[in-house]
Amino acid sequence: MHPLNEYFDQFFRERIYLHNITPKTREWYQNVWVVFARWRSTLPPRDAMQPIITHGDLQNFVVALRERGVKPVSCNCYMRGINAFCGWLHQQGTIPAPIRIAPQRLEKRLLPTHDERALRVTVLYELVAFGQIQLRKIVGHTKLPSFLEKEWKKVA
Repeated sequence: MHPLNEYFDQFFRERIYLHNITPKTREWYQNVWVVFARWRSTLPPRDAMQPIITHGDLQNFVVALRERGVKPVSCNCYMRGINAFCGWLHQQGTIPAPIRIAPQRLEKRLLPTHDERALRVTVLYELVAFGQIQLRKIVGHTKLPSFLEKEWKKVA
């Protein structure tokens, strides 16, 4: 077994028993590790004098994920788990300096808004609908004005 796998097993046990993580979080850590270990297995063996994990490893891992088509938000999820593991490795004294990779910037999604005409028709419809409710209380029935019906059909 690779020493990094042994360290992850110890890290995982500590998270379960000392930090009392939920079953969903356990599953998440395991999924993160499976993906990272699969990527790590494609690398050539390391010399015993080299660090067990480096910042370059984390960067290459993110590059490999992105090349496979993984979205930045998902890469950030993987990196949260790996960053936690690397922080634990540093606390244990396994690596001399903390290794952490910053989350990727995410694109901001703008929701499409209505144009002015659609907004006017919607507001007008709401006003007429409210008026109809009031008329129904008085008269017992009402019909939507035909000009409003035509406008509404154009927009809706």
